[in-house]
Amino acid sequence: MKGIQHRNYQAYRAKNPRPLARADMASTPPEVDDVYTLAPLQLDGLSLASVAGVETARLTEVKTRHDEENGDVNVAQGQDLLAAHPKRDKPRFARGTFVGATFLVTYRSGGPPRDLEIRPPIVALYDRDSDGDDEPTKEFLRANGFVTGKGSEPR
Repeated sequence: MKGIQHRNYQAYRAKNPRPLARADMASTPPEVDDVYTLAPLQLDGLSLASVAGVETARLTEVKTRHDEENGDVNVAQGQDLLAAHPKRDKPRFARGTFVGATFLVTYRSGGPPRDLEIRPPIVALYDRDSDGDDEPTKEFLRANGFVTGKGSEPR
């Protein structure tokens, strides 16, 4: 089961005593600064920076919302979405509002590749709870510009 990391969990629970459900994660709790962004996915010629502790990383899924009124979400999936469109300046998913992205990350510590999902502004989902505490995961997010710098460190 994937671990859910919420940036300001105690403050959120103090204001919202009911259990945190998946539907709650779609909206930002009040008074919480952005921590994650997917804005780098709109850059021309984006490639994922390598960091110590991460063997490989691939973008495998991007969710974009094109119709705010109806809430329609388009999903692009593939083995490596950044490499799938080498003849274009931007991958075709670069239009619309990003609502989520999934990376398949292989760590140098071993084991099979694991999912790292980002849902701006405050949600990161990990295949293992310990991945959220690992320095390579935090460094990967920082090095590739997926942490905005607002608020505190990603958790």
